[in-house]
Amino acid sequence: MKQRACSVVVALGFWTAGVGLSGTAQEPATVAGPTARVLSQPQRARLTIFQDDTAQVSEEFVFGQPLQPGTWELRYTDAPAGLEATTLRLTLDDPRARVLEVNVELPAASLQELVRRWTGKRIVLHTRQGQKYEGILQGVDRDFFILSAPQAGGPQTLVRRGEHIVRLELPDAPHAAAGQADRTVVSWLVHTTQPVHSLTCAYLTRGLKWRCDYQVTLSGDEKSARWAAWFALENRSGRTWSGAQVQLAAASPLQTQAEQPMPLGHEYLRLVTSERTADGTASGKFPSLGAAPSLFPLTGTATLKNNSLTHMEAVRLELTNVEKMYLYDGAQVTWLPSGRYDQPQFGTANMRRHPQIVLRARLPATDRWPVFPPGKCRIFQADTEGKLQFLGEDWLPKTLAGEQVLLAVGDAFDILAHRAQTDFQRNGPTLEEGIAISVRNHRQRPVRVYVLEKFYRSPEWKLIGHTHDYEKVGSRAVVFPVDVPAQGTAQVSYRVQYR
Repeated sequence: MKQRACSVVVALGFWTAGVGLSGTAQEPATVAGPTARVLSQPQRARLTIFQDDTAQVSEEFVFGQPLQPGTWELRYTDAPAGLEATTLRLTLDDPRARVLEVNVELPAASLQELVRRWTGKRIVLHTRQGQKYEGILQGVDRDFFILSAPQAGGPQTLVRRGEHIVRLELPDAPHAAAGQADRTVVSWLVHTTQPVHSLTCAYLTRGLKWRCDYQVTLSGDEKSARWAAWFALENRSGRTWSGAQVQLAAASPLQTQAEQPMPLGHEYLRLVTSERTADGTASGKFPSLGAAPSLFPLTGTATLKNNSLTHMEAVRLELTNVEKMYLYDGAQVTWLPSGRYDQPQFGTANMRRHPQIVLRARLPATDRWPVFPPGKCRIFQADTEGKLQFLGEDWLPKTLAGEQVLLAVGDAFDILAHRAQTDFQRNGPTLEEGIAISVRNHRQRPVRVYVLEKFYRSPEWKLIGHTHDYEKVGSRAVVFPVDVPAQGTAQVSYRVQYR
């Protein structure tokens, strides 16, 4: 790799964790050997940003003066610091052009790396008070920059480190762009056979990611809600993207998983009642083996500043079918779908005391949003004075439009529940168990509590007695709707047989 001098101006906020550099690209320059051309701002930039800190980038550069046939050194001095060098692809509008060599100069990852590169070279330090210190950098210790006079045998100067150092200059730099010391610089040696007017550079980079945040504002009667989705784009790639076309990809990565314990409460109900999962497979049976990413193109172009978080509203919907429900899942037990659990005490400890408050709704289907990406969902409601109050938050998994969503807001502390085992018998391979659940309502109005009972001891089960009607959910659970009077108590019991 060729070593080149560079002129760098460093803007310093502090000197303990690293440095931030800034600068602009130079005009075309001629150096010994091949003719050099510096790639400045791209004419067009397209970004596909994934949620796992990866982005696919395609940048098109148009030359005001075409590259004539011959050998050229093309220097891209504004590449992001997280560029994956092995993914670089260069396409010129000369089909017979050849890339002879590619060099990637990696950025300085820290102050120590920058000092290692520039020890023995001339630097200038500027303080917040307007003082300037110039000399040859000899080193940096815990408290000071150590500079020596440019002339041999001159005195040494100690300059204290800290926030009062606002700028550092590395003046011996006739060639490259200012700011490249903390950026990845890519150099191509190419041979062209005809005039080249444009080229496209494509690669993957780290340091770009996004998430989706949801805000739900519940109406006063709790039967409708306003649903807003916001995209949050985080850029720590080492450069600013201006006027870029951006699309966001919500991909399901290829993965295989060991059997996972079944979730609790509304998450269990969400799993077993989903008509289909976001990748189209049957719910609750197999892990995702990969799916095409769902793409969300942003309208127009976007500017993503380096080291910043950008929020933009993505969609706003009205939900008219909201239901507030109280869900009680008393057995807080961890179990595997394929397991068999014969111990009498299994599932009788760590009982839940209060039902969950769960909002149930169906997301409307829209042309632009066939799927809702996963994200944190925050629920608000106006109080008697019209001021929004935060009720709680839940995680929304990747959900197809038109599907039911269940969002837990919190616990209903004025409703108490108790689950107890009333009987357990073992007859050879057959188990019989009796369960009773009592619910006490401390409110001044009646409530309906949905009691979720999971049959975790064995996949083969049947109810042989029950006091209330029930609805089967999935293959291993039922829900008993229990009406509890104001200031009153209700009890549901059942007997189940396992084989």
